[in-house]
Amino acid sequence: MTTTWRNRGHLGGAITARLAAQSPVLLAILGVAVFAALTLLRFKSAPGLSYAVLYLVPISFFTWFIGLRSGIATALASAVLLLIFDISHGTRAHPYWDTLMNVGMFIFIVFILAEVRGLYERERDLSRTDALTGLLNRRAFVEALDHESARNRRFPRPLTLAYIDVDNFKGINDTRGHAAGDALLVAIAQAMGSSVRDVDSVGRLGGDEFAILMPETDSEASKAAIRKVESKLKESAAKQWPVTFSVGVMTFDAVPDSAEEMIRLADELMYSVKQSGKNRSEFQKFPRAV
Repeated sequence: MTTTWRNRGHLGGAITARLAAQSPVLLAILGVAVFAALTLLRFKSAPGLSYAVLYLVPISFFTWFIGLRSGIATALASAVLLLIFDISHGTRAHPYWDTLMNVGMFIFIVFILAEVRGLYERERDLSRTDALTGLLNRRAFVEALDHESARNRRFPRPLTLAYIDVDNFKGINDTRGHAAGDALLVAIAQAMGSSVRDVDSVGRLGGDEFAILMPETDSEASKAAIRKVESKLKESAAKQWPVTFSVGVMTFDAVPDSAEEMIRLADELMYSVKQSGKNRSEFQKFPRAV
């Protein structure tokens, strides 16, 4: 039984996520279609049937996927249509009172749903964000890399992944304390965030290890981009703390089977930099030329 309900929850979440990924215009068309179909059904069915609860479907849809204002507008439109039907068919002894009750119920549901939606979005953002630096956490970064990999398979363009490790970070924690280490990580995150494009993704993969995903960036462009990142890091972090940076930069002309494999390749390249003296960047292409 537990497995069944869990599977249903995953299915519901998948459907919601799929709808949320659609354009607002498409969602509005779908919502209007549901509203129109329900209204047509109301005017074609027996007058004695109650449809107020059924109108919660388009009201909830507009509130969740489009926003509070559209939810309120749909709630008011639903109440007005139900009032028109009741007056034209004489099915209610007190149609205006019933309409007032419908408006109250609809608006209450709209505000409850809007609040739940806001809480859901905040929790979702927190689950994808590194608490200390505000960057993407590993899970969110892997998702971004998966997305770009899928796009690369459909429309082949080079993409670059840089894996960055802070040299001598342990020494900062040991000599200056963990508060200083945290301050250094925040400064590094801010430097990276301010030196990349809006389309790039920056993540903290764990500890003192960071990564930058640069879509549609070939090997030559990656060198210029990493030089900019390194310059910003030296300006904002290395001036205050005795640290350097080891960077492995992989440019993918074709992507491997998984995002984790891409991260592993960039990580191995970064590790080779650390093993050979630290404080530099090394660039490679995948697949390697034979």
